[in-house]
This record gives sequence, structure tokens and C-alpha cells, in this order.
Amino acid sequence: VITVTARIARASWMYAGIGYSLTLAHVGALQQTLSLVANAMGLAACAPAIDPGDIVDNALRLDSPAEVGVGEFVVG
Repeated sequence: VITVTARIARASWMYAGIGYSLTLAHVGALQQTLSLVANAMGLAACAPAIDPGDIVDNALRLDSPAEVGVGEFVVG
């Protein structure tokens, strides 16, 4: 399991109102690249559609709302 986290305040300061959507766009591009690489290596890969939310944030001890989990990726 690969979990991607981000410091939203930093992105929001730099890019104003589009900071969070820009972060999600970058996570989507990363997930697509990981999926293509895993497929090329013959591995099973999945980007879960359901966000576990606070469970991952608490397990990683993220300082919410400064740091949040923005995406997950599973390689098997």
C-alpha cells in the first residue's frame, strides 16, 4: 500500500484557491503512472475508489488539517 500525503496549506499559499484541486490532479497522474508501471511488470495494481479518511491519517499521525492523505495505491 502506498499512501500519498500533502501539505495543503503550502499549496494553497502558492496557488490560492486551486491548491487542493491541483494536488489531486498530481496524485491522479502519479496513480496512473504507478498503474502503468505495475502493469508492465506484470503486477496487480489498484487505486482504491473509497477513501479510508481518518483511519489512514491517524495511523500515519498526520497533523490535520495541515497534512492530509490525498490518495492511496495498492500493488500486489
